[in-house]
Amino acid sequence: MAIRTQIRLPQITGSIGTGKDIDDAINSGAAIAAGDISAGNLSDTLSYMAAAIKRIHGAGSFTNSAAGAFAHTIDVTGAVTASLGAKIDGDLAVGSNASFSGNIVIPNNGNIGSTGATTAISIDGDGVVTFGDDIVIPNDGYIGSTGATTAIQISSSGKVTIAGDLDINGTTTTIDTQNLTIEDSIIGLGVSGSDGTWTDLGDRGIVFAKGATGAKLPAFYYDGTGDIFQLGKSATSAASASFAAPAFGVSENDYLNLRLAGVQFGSANDRIAFTGAGSLDLSGSGDTNVVTAGDLTVRTEGGFDIVFQNDSNTLFTLDNAFAHEIVGSLTIDGDGSNPGSLVLKDNDGNATTTIKSAGDVTTYSMLLPAGVGTSGQVLSISSVDGSELTLGFAEQGGAANSSKLINEVTASLTSGDRLSDSVSASSFDLSAVSEANAFNAIDVFVNGQLLQSSSVAFGALAGSSAGDYAINTDDLASSDLKFTFDLEADDTVTIIVRA
Repeated sequence: MAIRTQIRLPQITGSIGTGKDIDDAINSGAAIAAGDISAGNLSDTLSYMAAAIKRIHGAGSFTNSAAGAFAHTIDVTGAVTASLGAKIDGDLAVGSNASFSGNIVIPNNGNIGSTGATTAISIDGDGVVTFGDDIVIPNDGYIGSTGATTAIQISSSGKVTIAGDLDINGTTTTIDTQNLTIEDSIIGLGVSGSDGTWTDLGDRGIVFAKGATGAKLPAFYYDGTGDIFQLGKSATSAASASFAAPAFGVSENDYLNLRLAGVQFGSANDRIAFTGAGSLDLSGSGDTNVVTAGDLTVRTEGGFDIVFQNDSNTLFTLDNAFAHEIVGSLTIDGDGSNPGSLVLKDNDGNATTTIKSAGDVTTYSMLLPAGVGTSGQVLSISSVDGSELTLGFAEQGGAANSSKLINEVTASLTSGDRLSDSVSASSFDLSAVSEANAFNAIDVFVNGQLLQSSSVAFGALAGSSAGDYAINTDDLASSDLKFTFDLEADDTVTIIVRA
């Protein structure tokens, strides 16, 4: 008959203790030193081994802990390699010397830092990454550092360097910085996404946030509807989809002033420039034309004149006191059907006086008198030089302005003798007759016979058969006549003078 003998390990080596004994021993906080393990006591050795394992996984119960589960923070220090399982329920602290030899991969529908309702990082099935809180990278930290390439670097001064492109697909991007420097020399507004496409819809421009909240803000933009650039105050914010047109009118005007040294049109030679001291410079490669669909108004403020000049020469002045002045000639052209006219209005502008040329006239000019005439005189042509007529003041014709001088010859006169040698000078006065009008202003009769004046000069009349008499036009005050024939005593010479 077989005999079964049971040898209990505690009976041989001493009690190793139950699981509860091991838990109680480790929870007591007693230190386990290498010298406490007796080489000759297997029970002590196995107990301390179990206690050391319990310290690693951190559970309150050694015997009931799940396989691979750690109940406290895992701290990997030193130049060692750590390999983690598929799930970490608590915090993961990585020492300063730690490194990852491969990629950190979080699958879709995976979470990092999910505790209750808060998830630090969530990746959905489409690969969209959502951060539940701030992302903090310490100074001298790196993201995506592989060899010589670093995707994102944060220096100890807080400077962030991004090696690749930055594509922001959010709705609003806010930059809180005092100074903004952009290397790109061409900035595109309205470019859609990273594909760089755009449409011709909507406005493009800049709003300057200067003013009270809700007030109209200064803006410079391209009006896509009106196909024009606008500069004015607009009820538009940075979040608006389009620009509100500035108001324009007498009661409200939102358009702003623009200060420029000059504006060029078409080329550098066609421009409008303000040269300083209020001067407006219109210059071009050809004629300068001002075309307007309505009235053209040129005015000054403060009682100043409007002066037109050619270089430094004044051509036309519109005087503020209505004493306007034209330098040189004024030509009033006809319109093809009507001759040029000068229209003068009366003091209240209700009636007009018009001076105009004939419809078809030979070109000539009229020279006005140099002096002022007297009352009752008329303006007449005193001389003609080619196409230039010289006007002068003369007495009106007719009996009221005529005088008759009757002279009786006292002694015989030979042809060429002076009439004054045989008549009383006091009754023979031609001083009122102008030299230029002498032959037209007097009639000479001898014994009632009307004589014909001579075209021969006064001094050369003797022996001439041209005409009947000549007048001393060189000195009308001497009141002299000469005849081309002889006169006898008792002949009567009658002179009708029309001054």
